Amino acid sequence: MSFEQVLKQKDLQKVIEDELLALGRQNKLSGLERPKKFHFTDMEFSIDNDLMTPTFKLKRHKAKEVFKTIIDKLYEGID
Repeated sequence: MSFEQVLKQKDLQKVIEDELLALGRQNKLSGLERPKKFHFTDMEFSIDNDLMTPTFKLKRHKAKEVFKTIIDKLYEGID
């Protein structure tokens, strides 16, 4: 089974989401700090695809461009 196929498994996604939300509650994150929706991708964040700097920091502007359609879909229906 490929990594992409594993990421598409709904039960695995649910376990990961539940664990992240539990960690948020445990660390007393406010509702604004906790994610409402998730997207799982097999895309590697690297210097080669220009999503990371040489010091391994996320290039937020570039990531926003690459994932714009996905981000827009995640924000649909959120009040």
